[in-house]
Amino acid sequence: MKRILIVGAGGQIGSELTVYLRKIYGDHNVVATDMRECKALGEAGPFEVLNALDATAMASVVARYHIDTIFNLVALLSAVGERNPQMAWNVNMGALNNSLEVARQHHCALFTPSSIGAFGPSSPKDKTPQDTIMQPTTIYGICKVTGEMLGNYYHHKYGVDTRSVRFPGIISSVTLPGGGTTDYAVEIYYEAIRSGITELWQLSVVFCVTLWHMRILSGFVLVVSGHVLPLGGHPPVQFIQYDIG
Repeated sequence: MKRILIVGAGGQIGSELTVYLRKIYGDHNVVATDMRECKALGEAGPFEVLNALDATAMASVVARYHIDTIFNLVALLSAVGERNPQMAWNVNMGALNNSLEVARQHHCALFTPSSIGAFGPSSPKDKTPQDTIMQPTTIYGICKVTGEMLGNYYHHKYGVDTRSVRFPGIISSVTLPGGGTTDYAVEIYYEAIRSGITELWQLSVVFCVTLWHMRILSGFVLVVSGHVLPLGGHPPVQFIQYDIG
């Protein structure tokens, strides 16, 4: 049975991924952590307040709970990062570096999400290859490219089982926007509720996916468990009418 640590569990991904993983592996086998107390996540299973920039504290949690798999979900997103690039670098890379070091020392597998933000204006836009010109122009994208390379380094040099996926924009129905470029998509729905609008059309041209669309949550499990997700194995993006009344 896996013993999972989720670092940054209070964010848009973690708030739903924690619940999903607990249904699969059991409440007490999934340890949620965040910089702030998350009452909802602490009611169903173990929760620890953890600063991901404190490697010693992270290692202590891993040791106490006998963790074998780490999800590092800590990140200052693109819009917030551009307002304070130095902080974004320190937080994003610091949390990842600590996660990699703790995973190496305690023989854990590590998953950390990457992003299509790793691509830049000069990247091919049609059938973009896996390995191609990146050159992102945001500090968030730069962190993601660096993170991918650092994960590869730890895998080849130390044998750490590191995995990542370049996700498109992800929006959550549970957690408010956190400073990414797709925040407006979430705010559309909240504003509609506040304004009394009961029908909305989701515009697929935006290329946003909810955590439930394209089986994103099960994709996390498959990636970490070692299964390969076939290309085209998800339903096509469609225009979907939502009744939020």
